Amino acid sequence: MVKKNKFPLDKFIKETGWQSLVGAQINIPVCKNEDELEKTWCPHRCAEKGKYECPVGFSKANIDTVTPANYLIKGIDNLSQHLSKLKEFFLNEGLFDKHIEEFGINPQHAKILRGLLQNRDLKDFNLFGGESAGHPEIFNIISTIKENPDIYAILTTSGNPILQNKGLEKKLFAQSPDMIALSLDGLNAEKIYNFSKKTLKEIKDEWSQLKTRGSKQKAYEAIYLAKLVKNKIDTMFNIVIHQDNLSGIYEILDAISETFPNSPKNPYFAQSSFYNGIPIFQKKDMKILENFIDFMINEQINQIGKEKKFTPRLPFWILQKVAISDEDSLKMMSGYDVWDCSKAGISNLYIQAGQASELTNSKIPGGHLTCFWDDEAVYNPKQIWDVSFLDITNYLSNMSNKSCNGCTMPRLWGGEISTEAGMNPKLKNKYINLRNKLLEDNTY
Repeated sequence: MVKKNKFPLDKFIKETGWQSLVGAQINIPVCKNEDELEKTWCPHRCAEKGKYECPVGFSKANIDTVTPANYLIKGIDNLSQHLSKLKEFFLNEGLFDKHIEEFGINPQHAKILRGLLQNRDLKDFNLFGGESAGHPEIFNIISTIKENPDIYAILTTSGNPILQNKGLEKKLFAQSPDMIALSLDGLNAEKIYNFSKKTLKEIKDEWSQLKTRGSKQKAYEAIYLAKLVKNKIDTMFNIVIHQDNLSGIYEILDAISETFPNSPKNPYFAQSSFYNGIPIFQKKDMKILENFIDFMINEQINQIGKEKKFTPRLPFWILQKVAISDEDSLKMMSGYDVWDCSKAGISNLYIQAGQASELTNSKIPGGHLTCFWDDEAVYNPKQIWDVSFLDITNYLSNMSNKSCNGCTMPRLWGGEISTEAGMNPKLKNKYINLRNKLLEDNTY
């Protein structure tokens, strides 16, 4: 399955995404609707015209009631401090050592993981949505949190507000994030090639003629913004693999690599688990999906020592390989029962914050400790600008309000430790065997 390239263990682990990601994903455009319920603002309707469901696809939110910037800034700073303490707590209170023993990680491997956690002070904060760039003070939020040298600010956006507002273009370059994450899964390879040759005005003109709102519209906006910031701000492309692009996924990835060679790609499978939907893929798709998983495992290893064509997430793809060999693979490839953040507990050093799942007494919307994808299963009324370190540890220790179907959202899995801690226990032994085999085959 994988070429034996023989990389030293420390290089292999550092460059393939094994270290635990420390950070948070903040749902920025949380508003209230006419019933005073918290909803996420977005101009798209991907649940209606896209190729996969989205929790905010039908939400009606009043952007005038969005979470004020000063609360979000305070909350991010507060979370940053708590995450630093949480990492030290995990390392020094026996939790790290317990994980190493439970998952049969050898001493050399464990030493590298501990070093990566101890030496990496940077915390990733993904400013997310809905449409995060729709927040009226988004660039003030970015520039302020970037004053903290420990924060790496990622703006996940479709580019929609920036495409429509020249004033936002200026703010984007004056108060730029460290990286922009874009979504490009609504166009085939031919369209991507064609659009890369068009001017910004031509793309905007074609975009204005679209009859639908959804993943296709977002793809136009992504190419527009990627061309706008090319060689000025780092970009990354998220690619959801679904029924309509599965047959051409390799060509789509090649097209993105050729048109935006410096932008890593983050492909993952569409899922229905977070809204109790039927599995997205069919039995006939399983061999294609397994071949793609093998492809991604090889790509993760082959890019060691080179520019990263794909976001380094090897443990994620190892667990996907194990899951697709399971008797429930049809459901697992749609997100069911592969990984659950509530099982990961304090081993999960990546926190989400967003809208409440119910009517609350909070005067300010947003910032609740919650899961963006299933806020009914994982929800806490505490808000990030008020939470204490004890609140965070209690939340991570007892996250689920009700049964969660799990998910395969790669960013939420973090690195090796979180992936292992939150995986379905029945996959554990197969995962450990495959992990160890890859390490043995590719290290001296």
